[in-house]
Amino acid sequence: MLYVWGDVALLARPSVAFVGSRDHTAYGAEAARILATAVAPRAVVVSGMARGIDAIAHAAALDASGCSIGVLGNGFGVIYPAANRALYERMVAHGCLVTEHPPGERPHAGSFPRRNRLISGCRAPSW
Repeated sequence: MLYVWGDVALLARPSVAFVGSRDHTAYGAEAARILATAVAPRAVVVSGMARGIDAIAHAAALDASGCSIGVLGNGFGVIYPAANRALYERMVAHGCLVTEHPPGERPHAGSFPRRNRLISGCRAPSW
């Protein structure tokens, strides 16, 4: 079962997954911004809502007036990492959040590999 909060129609659109390090370089951050900004007009940006490259890709897509899907490793009602609170609010308003975890479930080490398989299963664009 998937829980979705936001625009569920985004799940049917072509999408591009972004994954990267939490402890990225300045070059990595800029590359993620440039790529997500370029993709946003053509496809939905999908990532894991983690600190680092994930958050940068989501924010860049939204800044470019695109859409983004955040795949969580926890249930709704738990904002992880807490520093992404404003990004969560933007995602619900202009994209969507997706999780397999029931509301209130806290993240744990095993939840992130499970989350990653959902990110990698995004629908490829046909350009």
